[in-house]
Amino acid sequence: MSNGHAPTPLNSTARTVAGPNVLGPSRSGRRFVIVAVIALLAIWATMFLVFREWRSRHRELAAFGAREVAPLVDPLAEVSPPDVPPKVWKAAVRDSHDMLVALTASGLLDRPGMEGLRDDLRARFRTTSAPTAVRDLARLWKDMESRAGPILSGRSSRPPHPPARPSILEDPATSRDKK
Repeated sequence: MSNGHAPTPLNSTARTVAGPNVLGPSRSGRRFVIVAVIALLAIWATMFLVFREWRSRHRELAAFGAREVAPLVDPLAEVSPPDVPPKVWKAAVRDSHDMLVALTASGLLDRPGMEGLRDDLRARFRTTSAPTAVRDLARLWKDMESRAGPILSGRSSRPPHPPARPSILEDPATSRDKK
């Protein structure tokens, strides 16, 4: 009688009318929880396996680019372009190598794209001489920036982050517009 009402006897008719099964037969939530946990584990395992496979293919492509594509600019370090100090030239070639590593590791190119780039670089640098070395390397940067967009232009927020274009390889028309 704490709420002002008389207690209802246990065998009253009100209990049998409203009864304990008003909402339907009672069911345990244990089965639902077990099924939900199993479903979540199955989804997690599937995503883990798919991601692991994708990551291994991505790493394989990045290794191919670092092994087969980027080293094709390294012989240019032995060329001595006129009016360029050797130290500056070697740094420009090293930055170009690093740019190609970043490009091939970015995931923008598939295997045929990397093989095509490798063949293009072989053909491009086959005829490079000291007087044309700066022009050829600058053209490589321009072509790769137009191909890769924000990955090489410094606007990408995702790694790998390539080096900035060396100043000796700046396009005169572009650098004039920036000033």
